[in-house]
Amino acid sequence: LVRIDSNQTNQEVVANFEVDVAGIVRTAGGVIGALNAKTVTVNVSGEGQGKVWSNVSRLTGGMISCEPDCQQDFTFLSSVYLQAIPDPGSYFAGWDGDCSNRATNTCDFLFLAEHKNVGARFELDTRRLTVNKSPSNSANVTVSGQGVNCGTDCEEDYVYNSLISLTATAEPGF
Repeated sequence: LVRIDSNQTNQEVVANFEVDVAGIVRTAGGVIGALNAKTVTVNVSGEGQGKVWSNVSRLTGGMISCEPDCQQDFTFLSSVYLQAIPDPGSYFAGWDGDCSNRATNTCDFLFLAEHKNVGARFELDTRRLTVNKSPSNSANVTVSGQGVNCGTDCEEDYVYNSLISLTATAEPGF
């Protein structure tokens, strides 16, 4: 910010900066921006948790590390590589927006020429609990717990790392 006093005459303002071939504006204090910058916006959604990051160097205008949402400017025509990384107990469920046609946890934009909006969905990982009753006299034993009631339903999916309590009850006389 340069402030010029309108009551003073013959004021001179000198600004020293350079613009490199990638369009990055640099001063003695470091990188201050990029010409023709394009913004990549990432929104993270779902019941699970995770992050989206890019290892693009600051030399090309930006770096993303989203937990959960973020946006970053990148220099015009730079290449941007995004990767979705689920937290333990979650899984990556897919991309939305400008990455919606990608089938893996990576999304790339070669020669970024326009703003991009990306969504990454993370869902809770589940595990299936199956209760097997012993074949002899199994009709006389009921196993029950959260979601499981053997006799009729001996399988249930639970969120990863959940604490489950089961009770086996024998009929009278067994």
